[in-house]
Amino acid sequence: MWWDNHTETVLFRRTLSIYLKLQHKKEEHVKIRNLVFCSVLASASLLSSAAARGAQEYTGTVVPEATSTYAFITFTDIYGNYAYIARPGEIIAPPVYDMDGKVIKPGNLLLMYDLRYWQAVLDQYQANYEAARDIANVNEVNMHRFDKLSKLNAESQIASYQASYTYYTSLISMMNTKAAYDQYKIQVDKYKDWAPYEGMVVENYTTTGQTTGAYKALKVAQLNPIGVSVKMDRETAKAIGNNVPVKIYPLNSDDSQGIIYGRTVLTDDGIEFITENSPVIEGAKVIEDDSTLVIRSWAPVRKFYIDQKSDTLAVPDKSIVKDNDSYYVWRAKGQKTMQPGKSIDRYLEIEKVKIQPDNLVRVIDNFEKKVALKHKGSLEMYDLVIENPPEGLTEGQKVLYPENAYLLMPGDQVKVVIGN
Repeated sequence: MWWDNHTETVLFRRTLSIYLKLQHKKEEHVKIRNLVFCSVLASASLLSSAAARGAQEYTGTVVPEATSTYAFITFTDIYGNYAYIARPGEIIAPPVYDMDGKVIKPGNLLLMYDLRYWQAVLDQYQANYEAARDIANVNEVNMHRFDKLSKLNAESQIASYQASYTYYTSLISMMNTKAAYDQYKIQVDKYKDWAPYEGMVVENYTTTGQTTGAYKALKVAQLNPIGVSVKMDRETAKAIGNNVPVKIYPLNSDDSQGIIYGRTVLTDDGIEFITENSPVIEGAKVIEDDSTLVIRSWAPVRKFYIDQKSDTLAVPDKSIVKDNDSYYVWRAKGQKTMQPGKSIDRYLEIEKVKIQPDNLVRVIDNFEKKVALKHKGSLEMYDLVIENPPEGLTEGQKVLYPENAYLLMPGDQVKVVIGN
């Protein structure tokens, strides 16, 4: 051969180096291939596990919304007597206002003081304002009269200045009395507490009569929006984000509804979803027909005297409507309560019944006073009459008397499906 030993050695070493490099690259390729293969297997395993697991079903408990679980309503700024406290179980809604704060649709009254004294004081403030207004009007006429007379030299300029001064002084007095009246009117309005939100009166803590400070009077629970509490471990709860679908099935319903994303709350033992809630006619049938007026507050005609046999009947004081010099109530036609084995219809026809109240009142409980009837008209025992009847009712009108409930009520055990 033409090469020597040295050349052979160099060639051998170069060949060995190339071989070793190729082997190293082959091993790296195998490692990468194995790693990719393992990753594919792991992903397939996870996908298979997720597919097998699917959506998870839980039992949730309906609770008032986490951000305002309960509210304790009480007066805190005056002493006086409670004249009215709302009934436990009563469904309540807040007033509707325009942008200027004027009440467009009244809400439910929760608490009210006996306003006779405060109303008398308010009437005095109003009388002061009206008197100051009348004086200012007279002084304005005199100011213009003296101004004209002074220009005709029939009165002095000083007399004209004096008339102007008197007018502007009385104008300031009128404005001050008007401000005092408006301020006191706002103060008297504070002696009534209205529903803060859609909800339900849960409990009374006191009775009508004297109150001596800022003690709790009643408790209300918010019904819309409403919470659904689900128990689970913290790791699972924290993994439920806005990208996880949630379905809630109201009690006795096959129809599901979603949640309000962004309002979900982590709790000590799980998670709480927030969802919309709606009043129902009965069961899971939601009120959707705006053409039929909903009337929730009804009361039966009852005996006035409880310790003697008497034909004297009584109706709630807040059911009586005054029309000039006459009085009437709105009755559900053909409907009576306290009838064994008989119920009340959902849709009722109403009729106007003329009555004559007597000068006798009896307290039944926190939320009702009975007024004796001197003349009962066609009213009979246990007839149903509307309490706080709205304006605009007509003879023969059909109204809805719904169940005293919302679709989701606190304490309901409901199905909750989380995930796909």
